[in-house]
Amino acid sequence: MAIGLGSAALYNEAATSAGACAEIAAGAGYERLSQTGPASSSRPYTLAQYSSGDEPNRDYPASYTAPETNEWYRMVVEADLDARTYDVSMIPLGTASVLPDFVPIESPIFTATDLPFAANVANIGSFYLYGYGYGASVSEANAHYIKSRVCFDNIRVYHNSDLVYENDFTTRTRTLISATRETGYPAALQYNLDDGQDHWVRRDYTGSSGFDARAWVRDNNGNKFLALGRSGEEGRTITIVNSLGLSQAKPFRFEADIRPPSQWSAASGSATISLGDSQMLQTEAPESVYGAHRLVTFGFSGTNTSNQIQCPYYFAGCKAQVGGTEIDAEIDTTHWYRFRLEVNPNGGTYSATIRDMGTAHPTASTKGGTVVGTVSNVAFANSLAAGEGVSTILIEGDGLAGAYGSLGVDPAHILIDNLRLSVPSPFVLSVR
Repeated sequence: MAIGLGSAALYNEAATSAGACAEIAAGAGYERLSQTGPASSSRPYTLAQYSSGDEPNRDYPASYTAPETNEWYRMVVEADLDARTYDVSMIPLGTASVLPDFVPIESPIFTATDLPFAANVANIGSFYLYGYGYGASVSEANAHYIKSRVCFDNIRVYHNSDLVYENDFTTRTRTLISATRETGYPAALQYNLDDGQDHWVRRDYTGSSGFDARAWVRDNNGNKFLALGRSGEEGRTITIVNSLGLSQAKPFRFEADIRPPSQWSAASGSATISLGDSQMLQTEAPESVYGAHRLVTFGFSGTNTSNQIQCPYYFAGCKAQVGGTEIDAEIDTTHWYRFRLEVNPNGGTYSATIRDMGTAHPTASTKGGTVVGTVSNVAFANSLAAGEGVSTILIEGDGLAGAYGSLGVDPAHILIDNLRLSVPSPFVLSVR
């Protein structure tokens, strides 16, 4: 297990990739002494200068005190950006977890100073926690289940003497030293965690199909948007979810602008936006559970038209769809389309108008567009539960294509922008 500091770019990198290793400046941890020795025998290590590969290089001290299993240690990594060096220490805390302000009374079991940065990073903008090879017992009925886990607590990050991040897993506090973000950052990256821009959460998927898919926030000459695409060849499927911030049981309007992709990586490719109740927000639930709370769905789907120009092969063509029904309209994949929905939760129905907004990237205030499709009185996919309203938005991309990690506007990405929910203002009509 280990902790460490890296650049701001580290946050966007896969946790085991060579790209991540090249963004780690400082780190320390401890590992099993050998594959053949007892599992309880561990040694500390620091990060040496990185050269290549999917694993960081490690340095081992000539002498140390071995850490005890199932005990807590305070691990400290202190980086000096000017000198480009770092110090580490591991201090015993005992067998029980402690509060953040606990002051250790034991001496460190290991210290190292003036270590050169492991990578030539431009800044320090993220930290990481690392665990590998831990046990498999997860039953809380087993009193010893916690001993099969790598456990972390009381994370604190300081800039000079200022506390800029604190997390004791009851409360998380983050202070933004700078509000600027790099171009091309994830709307949501880690599975099932509220770590995304504006609280977007990414649903879990197994295998490379989901791991290599991405939902990025991109910038088109100052007009930011969401792009669904791939960071690796296998990436095809991603789902992100967010709360609308209200539970709407009365009629409302919902709008979204979507620019469909020029190609799909699967014949069944689709890009959809769905609205549902609070149960659809439960990210750990399987699709059979949260899908049963899906009410409204619209977007684009592939047409199974094969395009052999690229290798191995891709599928071109696109159809707009509302409620799973294709709309009879010619879709130009270089154009943006505005979906405007009038949703009636009381009646369990919705209507939709689709406008072709042209090739220019629209803003929320852009008006006009040519109507290319309408549909009325589409029934909710499922019944709205008693006491529930529409409260969750779900964005899904399947059969993704696109250049790996490209910035800006990629023709093969799915682009989404200008999500808006509006509720009619109440009024009083007095007749005398």
